[in-house]
Amino acid sequence: MSSSNKAERHSWTQNPEGVKSEIVEVAISEFANRGLAGARIDEIAARTTTSKRMIYYYFGDKEGLYEAALRGAYARLGVSAIGPELDSLSPVEALSRLISFSFERARANPRFVKLLMHENVTGAKHLSRIAGISTDHRLTIDQITQIIERGIAEGVFRPGIDPLLVHWMIGGLTYYNISNRVSFSIVYGDELFSDEGQERVVNAIKQMVFDHVRAV
Repeated sequence: MSSSNKAERHSWTQNPEGVKSEIVEVAISEFANRGLAGARIDEIAARTTTSKRMIYYYFGDKEGLYEAALRGAYARLGVSAIGPELDSLSPVEALSRLISFSFERARANPRFVKLLMHENVTGAKHLSRIAGISTDHRLTIDQITQIIERGIAEGVFRPGIDPLLVHWMIGGLTYYNISNRVSFSIVYGDELFSDEGQERVVNAIKQMVFDHVRAV
Protein backbone atom coordinates (compact mmCIF):
# COMPACT_ATOMS: atom_id res chain seq x y z
CA MET A 1 0.00 0.00 0.00
CA SER A 2 1.42 3.43 -0.97
CA SER A 3 2.04 6.13 1.63
CA SER A 4 -0.77 8.25 0.18
CA ASN A 5 -3.22 5.36 0.43
CA LYS A 6 -2.11 4.68 3.99
CA ALA A 7 -2.71 8.34 4.90
CA GLU A 8 -6.12 8.27 3.26
CA ARG A 9 -7.09 5.08 5.06
CA HIS A 10 -5.92 6.52 8.39
CA SER A 11 -8.04 9.65 7.81
CA TRP A 12 -11.30 7.87 7.03
CA THR A 13 -10.87 5.22 9.72
CA GLN A 14 -9.99 7.75 12.43
CA ASN A 15 -12.54 10.42 11.53
CA PRO A 16 -15.12 9.07 9.07
CA GLU A 17 -17.78 11.65 10.00
CA GLY A 18 -15.33 14.48 9.44
CA VAL A 19 -14.38 13.08 6.05
CA LYS A 20 -18.04 12.71 5.03
CA SER A 21 -18.82 16.24 6.24
CA GLU A 22 -15.98 17.64 4.15
CA ILE A 23 -17.18 15.76 1.07
CA VAL A 24 -20.76 17.00 1.53
CA GLU A 25 -19.60 20.61 1.99
CA VAL A 26 -17.67 20.54 -1.28
CA ALA A 27 -20.50 18.67 -3.02
CA ILE A 28 -23.03 21.34 -2.05
CA SER A 29 -20.97 23.94 -3.93
CA GLU A 30 -20.36 21.70 -6.93
CA PHE A 31 -24.00 20.67 -7.32
CA ALA A 32 -25.19 24.26 -6.72
CA ASN A 33 -22.99 25.51 -9.55
CA ARG A 34 -23.44 22.66 -12.02
CA GLY A 35 -26.50 20.66 -11.01
CA LEU A 36 -26.58 16.89 -10.77
CA ALA A 37 -25.94 16.32 -14.48
CA GLY A 38 -23.04 18.73 -14.76
CA ALA A 39 -21.20 17.94 -11.51
CA ARG A 40 -18.24 15.56 -11.61
CA ILE A 41 -17.11 13.29 -8.78
CA ASP A 42 -13.50 13.74 -9.94
CA GLU A 43 -13.73 17.49 -9.36
CA ILE A 44 -15.37 17.05 -5.96
CA ALA A 45 -12.66 14.60 -4.92
CA ALA A 46 -9.93 16.98 -6.09
CA ARG A 47 -11.21 19.65 -3.69
CA THR A 48 -11.21 17.35 -0.65
CA THR A 49 -8.56 15.46 1.30
CA THR A 50 -10.08 12.12 0.25
CA SER A 51 -10.47 10.28 -3.05
CA LYS A 52 -13.07 9.40 -5.63
CA ARG A 53 -12.94 5.81 -4.36
CA MET A 54 -13.84 6.90 -0.83
CA ILE A 55 -16.68 9.11 -2.06
CA TYR A 56 -18.23 6.07 -3.71
CA TYR A 57 -17.54 4.04 -0.56
CA TYR A 58 -19.48 6.50 1.61
CA PHE A 59 -22.26 7.56 -0.73
CA GLY A 60 -22.65 4.75 -3.26
CA ASP A 61 -22.91 6.86 -6.43
CA LYS A 62 -23.31 10.44 -7.61
CA GLU A 63 -27.04 10.48 -6.89
CA GLY A 64 -26.37 9.28 -3.34
CA LEU A 65 -23.90 12.12 -2.84
CA TYR A 66 -26.35 14.60 -4.38
CA GLU A 67 -29.07 13.55 -1.93
CA ALA A 68 -26.59 13.86 0.94
CA ALA A 69 -25.77 17.37 -0.29
CA LEU A 70 -29.46 18.28 -0.37
CA ARG A 71 -29.95 16.91 3.14
CA GLY A 72 -26.89 18.78 4.37
CA ALA A 73 -28.01 22.05 2.80
CA TYR A 74 -31.44 21.80 4.43
CA ALA A 75 -29.89 20.93 7.80
CA ARG A 76 -27.78 24.09 7.71
CA LEU A 77 -30.90 26.23 7.29
CA GLY A 78 -33.10 25.07 10.15
CA VAL A 79 -35.25 27.93 11.45
CA SER A 80 -35.43 26.18 14.81
CA ALA A 81 -31.93 27.52 15.49
CA ILE A 82 -33.51 30.76 16.75
CA GLY A 83 -36.67 29.21 18.20
CA PRO A 84 -36.06 29.78 21.92
CA GLU A 85 -35.19 33.44 21.40
CA LEU A 86 -38.56 34.18 19.79
CA ASP A 87 -40.67 32.93 22.69
CA SER A 88 -39.72 35.87 24.89
CA LEU A 89 -40.56 38.50 22.23
CA SER A 90 -43.89 40.09 21.40
CA PRO A 91 -45.65 38.45 18.42
CA VAL A 92 -44.87 41.44 16.21
CA GLU A 93 -41.19 41.49 17.16
CA ALA A 94 -40.95 37.69 16.91
CA LEU A 95 -42.35 37.68 13.36
CA SER A 96 -40.10 40.58 12.39
CA ARG A 97 -37.08 38.76 13.78
CA LEU A 98 -38.05 35.57 11.95
CA ILE A 99 -38.31 37.42 8.64
CA SER A 100 -34.92 39.07 9.18
CA PHE A 101 -33.36 35.74 10.11
CA SER A 102 -34.82 34.00 7.04
CA PHE A 103 -33.70 36.81 4.74
CA GLU A 104 -30.14 36.97 6.07
CA ARG A 105 -29.87 33.19 6.18
CA ALA A 106 -30.68 33.01 2.45
CA ARG A 107 -28.20 35.79 1.68
CA ALA A 108 -25.50 33.92 3.58
CA ASN A 109 -26.29 30.62 1.83
CA PRO A 110 -26.79 31.35 -1.88
CA ARG A 111 -25.56 27.83 -2.66
CA PHE A 112 -28.71 26.42 -1.08
CA VAL A 113 -30.97 28.54 -3.28
CA LYS A 114 -29.01 27.52 -6.39
CA LEU A 115 -29.17 23.87 -5.36
CA LEU A 116 -32.91 24.16 -4.85
CA MET A 117 -33.28 25.79 -8.27
CA HIS A 118 -31.59 22.80 -9.93
CA GLU A 119 -33.74 20.38 -7.92
CA ASN A 120 -36.98 22.12 -8.92
CA VAL A 121 -36.02 22.10 -12.60
CA THR A 122 -35.71 18.31 -12.43
CA GLY A 123 -39.00 17.80 -10.57
CA ALA A 124 -37.56 17.53 -7.03
CA LYS A 125 -37.49 13.75 -7.32
CA HIS A 126 -34.40 13.45 -5.15
CA LEU A 127 -35.76 15.71 -2.44
CA SER A 128 -38.89 13.57 -2.23
CA ARG A 129 -36.72 10.54 -1.43
CA ILE A 130 -34.98 12.07 1.59
CA ALA A 131 -36.53 10.44 4.64
CA GLY A 132 -37.81 12.75 7.35
CA ILE A 133 -37.19 16.04 5.58
CA SER A 134 -40.88 17.01 5.57
CA THR A 135 -41.25 16.19 9.27
CA ASP A 136 -38.07 18.07 10.17
CA HIS A 137 -39.20 21.22 8.41
CA ARG A 138 -42.65 21.18 9.97
CA LEU A 139 -40.79 22.86 12.85
CA THR A 140 -40.74 26.00 10.73
CA ILE A 141 -44.51 25.97 10.33
CA ASP A 142 -44.98 25.15 14.02
CA GLN A 143 -42.87 28.15 14.94
CA ILE A 144 -44.87 30.50 12.72
CA THR A 145 -48.11 28.99 14.04
CA GLN A 146 -47.12 29.74 17.63
CA ILE A 147 -46.26 33.35 16.78
CA ILE A 148 -49.54 33.85 14.93
CA GLU A 149 -51.61 32.27 17.69
CA ARG A 150 -50.02 34.56 20.27
CA GLY A 151 -50.65 37.54 17.99
CA ILE A 152 -54.31 36.64 17.54
CA ALA A 153 -54.73 36.16 21.30
CA GLU A 154 -53.25 39.61 21.90
CA GLY A 155 -55.41 41.20 19.21
CA VAL A 156 -52.52 42.37 17.01
CA PHE A 157 -53.04 39.75 14.27
CA ARG A 158 -56.33 38.94 12.57
CA PRO A 159 -58.04 35.55 12.90
CA GLY A 160 -57.92 33.05 10.04
CA ILE A 161 -54.25 33.39 9.07
CA ASP A 162 -52.73 30.34 7.36
CA PRO A 163 -49.19 29.78 8.78
CA LEU A 164 -48.20 27.80 5.68
CA LEU A 165 -49.11 30.75 3.48
CA VAL A 166 -47.08 33.11 5.69
CA HIS A 167 -44.11 30.75 5.34
CA TRP A 168 -44.65 30.67 1.56
CA MET A 169 -44.62 34.48 1.42
CA ILE A 170 -41.43 34.81 3.45
CA GLY A 171 -39.68 31.98 1.61
CA GLY A 172 -40.75 33.10 -1.83
CA LEU A 173 -39.62 36.69 -1.39
CA THR A 174 -36.28 35.82 0.20
CA TYR A 175 -35.70 33.11 -2.44
CA TYR A 176 -36.31 35.56 -5.30
CA ASN A 177 -33.78 37.93 -3.79
CA ILE A 178 -31.08 35.31 -4.44
CA SER A 179 -32.40 33.31 -7.38
CA ASN A 180 -33.03 36.33 -9.64
CA ARG A 181 -30.28 38.65 -8.45
CA VAL A 182 -28.16 38.45 -11.60
CA SER A 183 -30.99 38.84 -14.12
CA PHE A 184 -32.67 41.57 -12.04
CA SER A 185 -29.38 43.51 -11.83
CA ILE A 186 -28.80 43.28 -15.58
CA VAL A 187 -32.28 44.61 -16.40
CA TYR A 188 -32.81 47.11 -13.56
CA GLY A 189 -29.38 47.77 -12.09
CA ASP A 190 -27.96 46.56 -8.79
CA GLU A 191 -29.25 49.34 -6.53
CA LEU A 192 -31.31 46.92 -4.44
CA PHE A 193 -28.33 44.67 -3.79
CA SER A 194 -26.18 47.16 -1.92
CA ASP A 195 -26.32 46.94 1.88
CA GLU A 196 -28.75 49.86 1.94
CA GLY A 197 -30.80 48.33 -0.86
CA GLN A 198 -31.03 44.99 0.92
CA GLU A 199 -32.26 46.73 4.05
CA ARG A 200 -34.99 48.33 1.94
CA VAL A 201 -35.89 44.93 0.51
CA VAL A 202 -36.21 43.17 3.87
CA ASN A 203 -38.26 46.06 5.26
CA ALA A 204 -40.58 45.81 2.23
CA ILE A 205 -40.97 42.07 2.83
CA LYS A 206 -41.89 42.77 6.46
CA GLN A 207 -44.42 45.37 5.33
CA MET A 208 -46.08 42.92 2.94
CA VAL A 209 -46.25 40.15 5.54
CA PHE A 210 -47.57 42.44 8.27
CA ASP A 211 -50.16 43.89 5.90
CA HIS A 212 -51.34 40.29 5.46
CA VAL A 213 -51.50 39.34 9.18
CA ARG A 214 -52.26 42.60 10.96
CA ALA A 215 -55.61 43.02 12.71
CA VAL A 216 -57.77 45.74 11.12
